[in-house]
Amino acid sequence: MGTSMGAAIDYVLASLRSGVTTPDGVAVPPLTAVDPSAAVYDNTPASTSETQVVVGRTSPDSGAAGDVDWEYTTLGAARIEESYTIPGYIAVWRPGPDQKPARDAAIALTDGVVRLIHADPTLGLLLQMGRIARVAKVVLHQTQDDEDTAGGGYMYACVDFELAVQNTYIP
Repeated sequence: MGTSMGAAIDYVLASLRSGVTTPDGVAVPPLTAVDPSAAVYDNTPASTSETQVVVGRTSPDSGAAGDVDWEYTTLGAARIEESYTIPGYIAVWRPGPDQKPARDAAIALTDGVVRLIHADPTLGLLLQMGRIARVAKVVLHQTQDDEDTAGGGYMYACVDFELAVQNTYIP
């Protein structure tokens, strides 16, 4: 096994799309239970969905990217300790002049991501030897365009998040 990063992204995407029952028997619903218009992607969305959840990419509002650090331990069975971050973002557009509907939807979906990671920190037992994933960073961005200031158009809220993963494995 190499780095678990790709499998971790796949697991989070699948779980956010269709829900999951954790190894401990906790049922975590899909994000569409939080917001029926939520669409989950692993790439830059080509659609104009009003609610987008993207895992493995940074938002246009963020300049950060995921990375992996490996450390080869010298004792034991030549274990590799890895730690990495998986970037993601939730982008929400809502019609009208008020920011609150877009912000509330973005925060509710962020809570759904946090709920999944908190309920299943081993990502379906993907992470070995007691290591975990956690939501390490959350940043809210809110913008409007000229049309919004006139009372029409859409309001935008974006939450950037990072999943921090620590894992130990024997290659």
